[in-house]
Amino acid sequence: MKSLSMQNPLCSLRKSSNSKSLKSIALVTGTRAEWGLLYPLAKALRDNHIFNFSLLVTGSHLSQALGNTYKEIKSDGFHITAKIPILQDSSSTQLDIAKSLAATITAFSQYFLQTPCDMVILLGDRYEAFGVAIACANLNIPIAHISGGETTQGANDEYMRHCITKMSYLHFASTEIYRRRVIQLGENPSRVFNVGSLAVENIHNTPLLTQAELESTLQTPAHFLDSFCVLTFHSTTLESTNPTQEITLILQALLKSPYKILATKANADSGGSLINEVLESYMRKYPQNIVLCASLGRVLYLSSVKLAKFVIGNSSSGLGEAPILNTPTINIGDRQKGRLMPHSVISITPNPEEPQAYVQEVLDSINHLASKDFAPKNISHPFGNGTTSGQIIEILQNTLYHGTINLKKAFYDIEP
Repeated sequence: MKSLSMQNPLCSLRKSSNSKSLKSIALVTGTRAEWGLLYPLAKALRDNHIFNFSLLVTGSHLSQALGNTYKEIKSDGFHITAKIPILQDSSSTQLDIAKSLAATITAFSQYFLQTPCDMVILLGDRYEAFGVAIACANLNIPIAHISGGETTQGANDEYMRHCITKMSYLHFASTEIYRRRVIQLGENPSRVFNVGSLAVENIHNTPLLTQAELESTLQTPAHFLDSFCVLTFHSTTLESTNPTQEITLILQALLKSPYKILATKANADSGGSLINEVLESYMRKYPQNIVLCASLGRVLYLSSVKLAKFVIGNSSSGLGEAPILNTPTINIGDRQKGRLMPHSVISITPNPEEPQAYVQEVLDSINHLASKDFAPKNISHPFGNGTTSGQIIEILQNTLYHGTINLKKAFYDIEP
């Protein structure tokens, strides 16, 4: 076998600006929400002639139970370079996640040994991205990381994100606060950029459906979308709360409200399948009040959030996409604690050990959204002006064709 330095030319410090061959960039996506953000960047990378672009699809995209969302990627007009299965079991226990993480490291190591690339782009904080980052770090492949510096104190994504930051070479943060946090982790400011959020660009450039078009596509009951909310709830992997109990109490509260419920299934996380079982049970019991989708996909989800009276749950989209679409959010629990909270977000942390109080606090929040005291219009957000992809591509081009990559990164100390 060739040594790693021979397999990967980036083990050397110098980058030649005179190279006639295209530099190869691989973009990895493992979840539906991630693809919703990555779409504009993937499109820009695919349509330019600067790089040899590869799209690697893994994780829940390849799960039938979670909607086979790789089909959405294909319907968006993309050629999938490689499908790399990693999920070990649909039950999503902690052991299943550990096995999937190990499978990710092994599978992507094998892929990159057979198909070397000059840089890998990863987004976010999930275990799929964490596993790919470990594989890249071990093979001396530079990583460009999107959305570093954010925090999610209620999930183990928190430390996975920061680990990915330390393994990455380029950093594309979505706000100035997040950029400074990456530097605080010891990354040199010359490699850390505030490029805004891909969500802004995605929303600005995606034709959204009308209510009639959404009703026809989802085949909802009559008048369902006249007054509805979007529910997305995931397990909180660093908390001891029972996800089954919490989603049950949230549904009980929503069923007492005047709003219909358009729900999406939970991610392939520990406890996610338990949440989905409750959602499926309630959907069967209340078919006129609840529509459940394994995955809405990028266009349907954004259209739904735009038309909804509010978003509820603990998804990052309630703090990111919803404010951009001028839709208020009820954020429940600590899963997103530490992220920037636009003024359109109401955060509550009800105690599931007190069921009646939990239900009432959710109902009070819903009533508050409908009150005259809470009427956000032209919601402001700190996520940039929608030029993120162009900024990222320019930085990638300068780095790969005109810069020097030194993977022996010195820790950047902030002056006291």
